Amino acid sequence: MKLLKIIFVVAALGIFLPACNSYNKALRKHNQLSDRQKLDLSTILIEATRYRILGDASSAITLYSKIIELDPLHDAALFELAKLKLVTGETDKAAELMKLAIKKEPQNIWYALGYATALSQSGKYNEAAVEYKAIRLKNPDNYNLYGYEAQCYENINNFQKAIDVYNELEKMVGINEESGIRKYLIYMNWGKSDKAMAEVQKLATTFPENSEYSLAMAEYYMRAGKMGLAYQSINAVLLSDPNSVGARSYLADYHHFSGNDEQAKQEISTLIANPNVSVDDKIGVLMNIYKSGSIYGDTLAAYPMLDTLTIIHPSDAKVWAMYADFLNYEDRIEEAIEKWKQALALDSSHFTIWEVVLGAMDQMQQTDTLLLYSKRTVELFPEQALGWMYYGTSLAATEQYAEAIDPLETALDLKIANKQARNKTFFALAEAYSKTKQFDQSDAMFEQLIKADSNNTVAINSYAYSLALRNQNIEKAALLAKMLSTGSADNYEFLHTQGLVLFRQGKYNEAIAHFEEAMHIGGEKNGALLEHYADALFLLNRTDEAVRYWQQAREMGGTSFSIDKKIKDKKYYE
Repeated sequence: MKLLKIIFVVAALGIFLPACNSYNKALRKHNQLSDRQKLDLSTILIEATRYRILGDASSAITLYSKIIELDPLHDAALFELAKLKLVTGETDKAAELMKLAIKKEPQNIWYALGYATALSQSGKYNEAAVEYKAIRLKNPDNYNLYGYEAQCYENINNFQKAIDVYNELEKMVGINEESGIRKYLIYMNWGKSDKAMAEVQKLATTFPENSEYSLAMAEYYMRAGKMGLAYQSINAVLLSDPNSVGARSYLADYHHFSGNDEQAKQEISTLIANPNVSVDDKIGVLMNIYKSGSIYGDTLAAYPMLDTLTIIHPSDAKVWAMYADFLNYEDRIEEAIEKWKQALALDSSHFTIWEVVLGAMDQMQQTDTLLLYSKRTVELFPEQALGWMYYGTSLAATEQYAEAIDPLETALDLKIANKQARNKTFFALAEAYSKTKQFDQSDAMFEQLIKADSNNTVAINSYAYSLALRNQNIEKAALLAKMLSTGSADNYEFLHTQGLVLFRQGKYNEAIAHFEEAMHIGGEKNGALLEHYADALFLLNRTDEAVRYWQQAREMGGTSFSIDKKIKDKKYYE
């Protein structure tokens, strides 16, 4: 037995001595440095730190490593290199370097903290917690250390140990908000909501000036059906702050859950009408109503409150924008536009409001108003592509095609992110090129648009119509017109295009059939359609009918420049 004991001791020494010898060897090398060498190392340390500050981690690591090669126990270099290793994710190496720095300077708290951090980042939370505890025992006034230790236990779901650490802290400093909130979160994560709320109750009692704790208790009690306790928590806040928005809102909820919705709505109305409550707080309350879509099931109850808000705060743009949002949500878009206009008149600095009002004007086809507002938008926000898109498309919609080209090109140059808006811009620009007889550009733009959006029948129709109208590349026009066949039955414009393609192919009877069907489903007042119908009639020797429809076409407008000559000479002209 004695022999075995000796063998065990020798074996243990065999493990311990190499490590010890390695450190002693490093210590000897450290102690043998001359003053000149130490000065040189200090110079290198300054240079390495300069690189680290400048963000050149690679050069800093090289120099710190060089210092350690010359002096294996240069604690400052070990510490700085370890920090860089933590950044690069080499946590085990960082821990090794930090541990060596601690051995050289065991009283340095920063080295100890660095070692604990390295262990934590390595996922060695139990070991890290032990280190943090050792540090805090030496530094009992550093309260952050309790949180570091507790977090390690939280990371491994050892919730009780985390709670114990915060309880130790509270024994020293009393109940405090930071530890109380952390304990609340731990208990909630642990699934112990009753204990979590007990922590909130302690905070509410200890810090009555912070109404959030009492309000949290009120919500908890209401959810638990403990309405009496909820009412007590709400009143505790109102006693110290009668204008508390949170307390008034919870009081409304209390009335709702108690079955008195009228009283609940009246509570909110009173809050909105209160001149001592800030407009931002009121908007916050209304925003919650907006998100829920109603006030306790009543979708119209918000509007009297919004009216009150505009009366009390008429010069606040946010109020009008909020009103507009409610109206827009209810698809009362024209009314919403008027409220947005009020908001913009008060504050024109928010592009998001311009964007939404331009979109609403476009949706409601308020072309003239859209032109006016989009022009102002690009003046205020020249960097915003959507403003240029709406400006260009509204110019095109008012047949100002030449003027529309530059804004539309600008919109595309600014890279419109939204695909639908981008395709809308492509289409308007292709149309503008076509109307200004820049056919190479318009054809290229239509090709690009159809390639990006092969189901865009409006673009397909416009491209086919443009080719047929100028009697160019009719084979291409025919292929495009064929793509419209599935949607042509109830779209007179598609039938018009198909008829014009047939006309260019000399198929006059077929063209007439398409034109007549187009007129039957809504195209009877389209001047261009009537003119093309008359052209086909003339080429089938139905001259009297042709003249009559040419005359009708001229009255409708939108005809070719030769319409008067056709009527006068009773003859077809290109």
